[in-house]
Amino acid sequence: MTSANDHGLETDTGLEGHALAVALERLVDAADDYEKFVTTAEAVLIDLVDADASAYAHIDYRNWSVRTRWTEDRADYRALMQRYHQLMERKTVWAGSPSGAPHQFSDFLDDPTLYETAIYRDVLKPLHINRGAVVGIRIAANVGINFGIYRQSRAPFPASALENLRRIRPALCRLFGLSLVNTWSRLSPADKLDGLDLPLTPRQRDVAKLLVQGNSSDQTAKALGISAETSRNHIRSIYDRLAVSNRVDLALALTSRPPDSLPVSGCVTVGP
Repeated sequence: MTSANDHGLETDTGLEGHALAVALERLVDAADDYEKFVTTAEAVLIDLVDADASAYAHIDYRNWSVRTRWTEDRADYRALMQRYHQLMERKTVWAGSPSGAPHQFSDFLDDPTLYETAIYRDVLKPLHINRGAVVGIRIAANVGINFGIYRQSRAPFPASALENLRRIRPALCRLFGLSLVNTWSRLSPADKLDGLDLPLTPRQRDVAKLLVQGNSSDQTAKALGISAETSRNHIRSIYDRLAVSNRVDLALALTSRPPDSLPVSGCVTVGP
């Protein structure tokens, strides 16, 4: 016997249904905070498929830049991910699912072929990965979130593991969006700059932050150690690029624009 709840997750009265219900409850409890939700989602997915590690990745498909973090703190993680992207640029080993539906390495390569690839030798093996599955969330036209779940064992994922991922994914998508909205609503306009894809240079972002915090052009110049004229030039460029005319309009523009995502601690940026 199955039933459906408000978050799009079908559950049943058996042991598997109980595990899914517990997983959903954990996700609901974490949906008030974006970073807490990401961490909880990783832990929930690990439990559902009996995995050893996870990775969170924010992917910008316009330039294939990725913000990612690994379950464990590894000094070599950035280098490993840079190598992964170098290899993926040469040949796509697994393309994933456009819909974000769960998939695993074995959907694309059999084990002997996988273990002969440079990606396995140079990246997966050092991370002690022999099995991997991925759940994707498309949160904007050009932005996606992937949760990777990995096992050290070479034993295949049981069919029930990917079924668990398939069943929980609709709720994961909805609650991920809720965590983003909840966190975004609490941020100041200055903090929202970090979560928006805007046509501003790094220096212009610095100037914009100071402006929406209430600083004048002269105060902004002093805080950044630049001349008053340079400060005014930056302000004019910011207003032109964002189609606003004053600090109030700038703050309103930042508040009204939805984010693609928010920063998550421990992430490294890789790719182009």
